[in-house]
Amino acid sequence: MEPKKVPINRIAFAFIVLLTLTIYQCQKPLPKSNIKILYGECFGGMPYKITIITEESEVKIGNLHKNEIDPLLNKLNQEFSTYQKDSFISKLNSAEVGSVLETSDYFDKAFEESLAVNKETEGAFDPSVGPLINLWGFGEKKKQELKEIPEAEVEETKAKTGLDAYVWQKGSIKKIRQGHLNLSAVVEGLAVTLIIEILEKHGFQDYLIDIGGENQSKGSYSNGQPFIIGLEIPKDNNNSADGKFELKVASKGLSINTSGNYKKFYLKDGKRYSHIIDPRTGYPAQNSLASVTVIMKNCMRGDALSTSFIVMGLEKSLAYVNAHPEMEAIFFVRNESNGFDTIMSNGFSKHLIK
Repeated sequence: MEPKKVPINRIAFAFIVLLTLTIYQCQKPLPKSNIKILYGECFGGMPYKITIITEESEVKIGNLHKNEIDPLLNKLNQEFSTYQKDSFISKLNSAEVGSVLETSDYFDKAFEESLAVNKETEGAFDPSVGPLINLWGFGEKKKQELKEIPEAEVEETKAKTGLDAYVWQKGSIKKIRQGHLNLSAVVEGLAVTLIIEILEKHGFQDYLIDIGGENQSKGSYSNGQPFIIGLEIPKDNNNSADGKFELKVASKGLSINTSGNYKKFYLKDGKRYSHIIDPRTGYPAQNSLASVTVIMKNCMRGDALSTSFIVMGLEKSLAYVNAHPEMEAIFFVRNESNGFDTIMSNGFSKHLIK
């Protein structure tokens, strides 16, 4: 997968930017012996952190890390990395039209979720959009200079995208025309879900998982305090610098997924070109929405939907969230004063820490 150390490549791999989420420690003293933290890197340099509240020994937790969690992440990398030529996704992308490849359970879960979100968002989410990301200078092939792209070239490139390039059923996928698939927009959420399965299998009930900013927790600290996540508020309208962490939400068994377009963009002739491309038009998403955080149970879907909402814009995204009681969202919207307004779905405020 694309190196976290090279930000521009991360855009190509996922066509999204997952904004940094800071974990705030509780104010009351905690018994340090009960807090076990696993650190590491996955997917080509992406950091992860797993906090487990347990009285189990460091040795047992270390063995769990070494023998189950790291091997899982390595398997996912081998499956989905677009930078490894021998990964499954690379083999699929380079396969000849008409090829049929056998798929794994991991691939089937990621592709099935991608199809579902693609349909629900009417094409706003599309993991085959890589050629357009490259065209606009945010992918593996960087633009050497900022210049207007002819409409014909956009349309020609757009014709190379779309999930209709594949015929899929569990266990196999057939490539019926040329295409470039990249499922990383759901892979981090899939990794979180699979690590939860490992932790649950071993009986752990209090934990917080953070992979590249995709978070999900269960339970609480040993003193009963919840895990708390800080949400980044964009700093200003024309600056890609980090924002402030002024909002805090309690993470209580739900995933917290953030996407935004205010860090990776360029300006030309006063117009903003974001790295998040609207698959339906072939052009960078053009709306006032700068950042969105989605809270829901399904981490894979939350990951994909947060990206979709940046494309869909505030009005449609807010309506979508309010129509789905299993999720809540907070939106940061650019205003005419070069700042940001904060808009929340109907029930989001219940997650905020006052």
